[in-house]
Amino acid sequence: LEEDLRIRGNRSLLDLGEVSIAQLQLAIVARRLRSLQRVVRRASEYQELHTTGSADYWRDCAEHLEEAYEDALQMKERCDALKSAHEAVIERGQAEELQMQHDEQAAQAKKMNIMLFFLTVGSTIFTPVTFMSSVYGMNFENTQGTPTIPFLLEQDGYTYFWYGVLVYFTLAISFVV
Repeated sequence: LEEDLRIRGNRSLLDLGEVSIAQLQLAIVARRLRSLQRVVRRASEYQELHTTGSADYWRDCAEHLEEAYEDALQMKERCDALKSAHEAVIERGQAEELQMQHDEQAAQAKKMNIMLFFLTVGSTIFTPVTFMSSVYGMNFENTQGTPTIPFLLEQDGYTYFWYGVLVYFTLAISFVV
C-alpha cells in the first residue's frame, strides 16, 4: 500500500477505511497481547505449574508475546504513517488543482482584458467619427431654407468631410500605436 501510494499518488487504490479498521484491530490485538503477557508472567511466577524445563518454556512464551506486542505497535504506527501520507497526497492534489484553477482564471482574465482593450480602442476611434457623421448628416436650415452645415454648400464639401475623417483616423491610429 505504501509503494502504491508513493507511485500513484491520489490515484492510489488505498482505502483509508480499511487502514483505519486495521489500525483499530491492531490496537485491540496489542491490548490483548499485553493481557496475555501478564498472564504468562503470573503463570511463570506460580511455582506449582513448573515442571522440568517449563521455566524456559514460560520465558520463551513471554519473549514471543513481547515480539508480537512490539510488532502490533509497529504496524499500528505504520497505519498512522500511511494515513498521514495519504492525507498529504490528497492535500497536494488539492493544492495542484487549486493552482490549475487559478492559472485558468488568470488566463481568462488576460483574454478578457485584451478583448476589452480592443473594444475600448475601437470605441475611442469610431465614436467621434460617428458623432461628426451624425451632425453632418442633419438637415439644418436657416429661415430662408438654405442649409447651414459647413462644407455642404461648397462643391467639394462632401469630399472635404471625408478627408477630415481620414486625417482623424490617421491621428487616432498613430496615438494608439
